[in-house]
Amino acid sequence: MVSYEEGVLAAVSVVEDADGVLACASTTESGRQQRDAQGGRPASMASLLLHPAPRHALFLGLGTGVTAGAAAEDPTLDVDAVELLPEVISASSHFSREPQAGAARSRLHVLPGDARRYVRASDRHYDVIVSDNFHPARSGSGALYTVEHFEAVHLRLDPGGVFCQWLPLHQLDLETLRSIVRSFVMVYPKSWAMLASSSLETPVLGSSGVAMRTVSM
Repeated sequence: MVSYEEGVLAAVSVVEDADGVLACASTTESGRQQRDAQGGRPASMASLLLHPAPRHALFLGLGTGVTAGAAAEDPTLDVDAVELLPEVISASSHFSREPQAGAARSRLHVLPGDARRYVRASDRHYDVIVSDNFHPARSGSGALYTVEHFEAVHLRLDPGGVFCQWLPLHQLDLETLRSIVRSFVMVYPKSWAMLASSSLETPVLGSSGVAMRTVSM
C-alpha cells in the first residue's frame, strides 16, 4: 500500500518474521523504515498506569492499533488515536486478535490526520497522551520532538495529566537522543524515564511528564 499524505510519500506493508510475529512497516521517500511490532506496542500501556484514574486518553500515532484497542476495552476509558497514514489505519485490522465488542469499538475513535496539527487545533483535554516512537529522520517527524510540540501537548492535558513520549533507542544516536530529552525536560522539568522492550534488539525509552504548570504558546 502506498500513501501520499501531507507531503509524505510512504509505502506501508504488513510483514511476518520467521517466528510468525507480525509487524507494520512503513518506508518513506527518505528510505527510512519504521516497524511497529505486534508484541512491542503493549509496552505503551504502561503509560496509562501512570495516571490514577484516566478517563480520556489520546494516542499520537496508531501503529498496529493493539494498544489503543486494548485501552478501549476499559469501560471507564474513552480513547482517541490520531494517525497520519490511512494505509496504517487499514493495516491495523491485521493485528486484531478478535473482533472488539460493540461497546469497546464505540470507545475507540481513530482520527485520520496529522498528530502535530491535531494537538494544536483540538480543544479536547486528556488525562493521558501517548506519543508513538516516530523515527525523527522520517519526513515531518522531527517536528514531533520539538519544544513547541511538547508545549502544545501540555495544553491538551488536564491538570495532573500525563504525557509519555516513546523513543526508539535502537534507531537514535546519542546526540539526537540528548536533543530530544533536553526539549522534553524544558516543558516537563519533573519528568522521568522508563525502559521497555519485548526484544533486546529494539529497546524503547518512555519519557514521561505531568501537567503541573501553565505553558504559554
